[in-house]
Amino acid sequence: SSVSRIANHGSKDVFAFSPNKSMVATWAQGATVVDIYTSGATTWGFGYRINNPGGSGIEVESLTWLNDTDLMIGMPTFSTNKGRIEVWTTADGGDNFSEVTGDGLTGNTNDYLGASLYYQTSSGNTIVGTYYSNTSQPNLSAELGKLYLYESSSNGYMPASYSTRTEITTASIRAPYGAYLAVDPDDGARFILQTKGHTSAPYQATLIAVESGSSGWKYTT
Repeated sequence: SSVSRIANHGSKDVFAFSPNKSMVATWAQGATVVDIYTSGATTWGFGYRINNPGGSGIEVESLTWLNDTDLMIGMPTFSTNKGRIEVWTTADGGDNFSEVTGDGLTGNTNDYLGASLYYQTSSGNTIVGTYYSNTSQPNLSAELGKLYLYESSSNGYMPASYSTRTEITTASIRAPYGAYLAVDPDDGARFILQTKGHTSAPYQATLIAVESGSSGWKYTT
């Protein structure tokens, strides 16, 4: 066997493989672009740059693949902190991507929608985190984060309105850290999410386990 590497990834430190491992999306906390690399016969190569998906200066905080052609991007500071989720797709294996018109979703005032994203293929459910602290100030003085369930609809992966959602959290949590989310490899209905820290004791970030069961989605801190 052999190992290939991506020599120049632009200092990006977050990576997410497509389900079939033919593409990898890379981005950096605080950056405004997503770069797609594609797998060739012997090496990986640059495919496409999704440049400023939310507009100039809008940070990409989270990303999740929906299938082998579609991915979802979360940008919590869009439109003065309403936040936005967009779906992008490729029809040529990653050489080009385009936004899926009509399948985006903008949050409520100060929602910071898209702080974290998790998509469950079997159900079409998306768990979306809200609230945010930027890369240069990764700690908060308040705990205002929430987790919401969005179900796919005739509109697409997202409903037509941000308000068509079910809150999973029963109390506010620390701001989700969109890059740090791990799905249980043996159970796609379970994942662990890391939050950001706090400006007062206890300062540490927290880990939140989220899973789906007979009574619906639940979380444990």
